[in-house]
Amino acid sequence: MSPHATSGFSGSEIVSRILQFIGSTNSALQTYLENTLAMAEMRFCKMNDWTFLEKTALSLAVTAGTHEYTLNTAAIGFEMLAKDVHRIYDPTNKIVLTRIKLADIREIDPELNDGSSTNYPMHWAPIQRNKIKLYVPSFANNTLKIDGKILPNVFNAGTSTMASYPTIPYEYQEGFIMYVTALALQHEDDDRYPIIMSTAAEMIKKDIQSDSAEAEENYSFRQPDEVFGKILTIEDINRALWNKS
Repeated sequence: MSPHATSGFSGSEIVSRILQFIGSTNSALQTYLENTLAMAEMRFCKMNDWTFLEKTALSLAVTAGTHEYTLNTAAIGFEMLAKDVHRIYDPTNKIVLTRIKLADIREIDPELNDGSSTNYPMHWAPIQRNKIKLYVPSFANNTLKIDGKILPNVFNAGTSTMASYPTIPYEYQEGFIMYVTALALQHEDDDRYPIIMSTAAEMIKKDIQSDSAEAEENYSFRQPDEVFGKILTIEDINRALWNKS
């Protein structure tokens, strides 16, 4: 199988590649891999503040009379947690919305009737896992822009999503595939598990170093910990991969 030039391997191609590496045609193992892929990608993406998860200028169409919005694929093209929003801004009216707490909105405007059809949102507050509230509650139709960190793709076994590509870019997929291979070997109680897991940890460590260098170069005006957080050691990665505390 040949990888896509920029997206790499799809979910189904990753599963096939791992089964071929292990030398298995076991349908139960295939099902395990399909069911594990989403969890594995989520865990991989938590190992570092990867630059590929950072998105800018995502469009959010806001409508008069609607002041709560879910940050999902239908609204902004990606899934995003409210806590991972860096900024929301209105380029048309040159406004950067100020983040406040829901309690502040309730104190300022308990009846939620401030604003008018000629106003613009000036504040926003996270109110649920992936939901935000805009203030003032009455405003003109507009398109806001969002900068923030997205969640990875979700693969679902036995559905068309297995044909989609992971959020992890091609250049970092080798370490990810090696990690999922190790999980499969562990599931099968295969003696190759420790060495493959160790190999995966080394690959991912190098990928983190590469990604962190890119972040430092492209975002040098920010503090390093603001850009990519803690730089993981091989011990940190091993703990994450082996799920140790």
